Amino acid sequence: MASRELCALKMTVHDIRTIGEEIVGELSWSTVISLVKNVVGICIGIAIMIIPVVLFFVGLQQYLQSISVVIWIPLLSMYEFIVIAIILMYIVNYEDCKNKD
Repeated sequence: MASRELCALKMTVHDIRTIGEEIVGELSWSTVISLVKNVVGICIGIAIMIIPVVLFFVGLQQYLQSISVVIWIPLLSMYEFIVIAIILMYIVNYEDCKNKD
């Protein structure tokens, strides 16, 4: 019985290898190169979109720490961040307006 299961496993591995070789054999180098270019382009695009968001939250965290407000950022959701940022902008603008008068 064990030899029958081992034989079935060998056949499955052989089938998977054969299917993989057929797929790779059908791909031309230009297809592979364009696929790699697309993947790299997508990764760069995602990085370009994520980096400003990360920098904003790092700056927000440093600003909150500089005004002695202790908030553990991972506990907050994205919407709470936006609400806190808007409230802080109004507070800062209000304080600036009061100081000008």
